[in-house]
Amino acid sequence: MGGRYGQPKGIFLSEPMSYLGFAGVYSPFTGEANINMSLPDAMLPCTVSHEMAHQWGFAREDEANYIAYLTCNLNPNPDFQYSGNLLAVIISMNMLKKYDIERYLQLQEKYSHGVREDLKNYSVFLKKHESIAGNISNDVNDLYLKSNRQVDGVYSYNRMVDLLIADFRSKKITPIQNEYHPLSGWHSLNSLTLLQV
Repeated sequence: MGGRYGQPKGIFLSEPMSYLGFAGVYSPFTGEANINMSLPDAMLPCTVSHEMAHQWGFAREDEANYIAYLTCNLNPNPDFQYSGNLLAVIISMNMLKKYDIERYLQLQEKYSHGVREDLKNYSVFLKKHESIAGNISNDVNDLYLKSNRQVDGVYSYNRMVDLLIADFRSKKITPIQNEYHPLSGWHSLNSLTLLQV
């Protein structure tokens, strides 16, 4: 995205921020994208991109997630591309799990070892930081989003799936298979392979 925007800033108190359930926070008062630096490495690029989408003026959470996915995929760095696709896979698969557990399990079997490891690390991170404060913070964020015309509240983050599907259908993209990225050591993941339900 063009324009001049402030650099994202790592939060000094990232570990306590994790217990509140925040990966990042955009401050409309300072115009800063603030990032929880204790996140697993695979989630940092998409989180930075999500918070910077808010900085660019996209307030809706589904749009910020979708823009994070797009900007990560446009980045020449394979680690960014992987992170954006991982975000899309996490959100898409969580939604699919609600509606078609059988298809969810079939697609999950197609994950490479590297993808499985990153998802496991992220899950361990989230479980480690579950707390009453996080539940309260989630409820407050839900009310905040609803008061700002995001009627789905915290579930609006998941509406990114609608944007992914619309993009997929409009481009008639032929998904690629997982492959090894020699630069990152990670296996790539094209989230669009998971949208062929």
